[in-house]
Order: sequence, then structure tokens, then C-alpha cells
Amino acid sequence: MENTFTPRTPITREEAWRRLRESKRRKQEWVDSISDELKADYKQRTRLEATHIEVW
Repeated sequence: MENTFTPRTPITREEAWRRLRESKRRKQEWVDSISDELKADYKQRTRLEATHIEVW
């Protein structure tokens, strides 16, 4: 068997921060879209505006 393992190359601090910021940005977009859907669903069911949505 041929060894196909390639060692990881270290990333720079700037690259690590860029990845972290991008991850947080994508998560915030996801939370915003889910929140909008939940608020619309709540309003349709109760005819009241949602005051807040708890996100863990």
C-alpha cells in the first residue's frame, strides 16, 4: 500500500482569524434566516408579533 497521508501545513494567524470571522458570519446569516421564519410562523399561528427568539 502506498502512503497517501500528507502532513498538514500550518496556517497563519491571519488565516485562522479569517476562517473564524467567516464561520461567525455564516452562523449569523443562518440564525437571522431561521429567526425570520420562526417569527413569521409565530405571527401566523397567534396573530401576535414575536418579541424575541432564544438562540443557544
